[in-house]
Amino acid sequence: MKIPLLLSTLLLTASPAVAQDNDQNNCIRNKESEMQRYEKIYRTVHQQVLNPENMVETARQMEEAGQLCQDLSQAEKNGIAYKLMTD
Repeated sequence: MKIPLLLSTLLLTASPAVAQDNDQNNCIRNKESEMQRYEKIYRTVHQQVLNPENMVETARQMEEAGQLCQDLSQAEKNGIAYKLMTD
């Protein structure tokens, strides 16, 4: 009679520790998957930024903001915009 009672008491006292351990592991897994999701978004956006059409738009915006001299050629402006985006 005492052995089943002792076993059930032991299991009940151990279960919060096991649950907490699983909770921490799940939290780490969730953080890892969240980091992978953000990394995938970053790579996608990075590829879009490096698109040559976007470099022309970036160069145009920089020129409008007064960051580029107007007497530069379009290729030079695109090169500066590309350098800005990759650095």
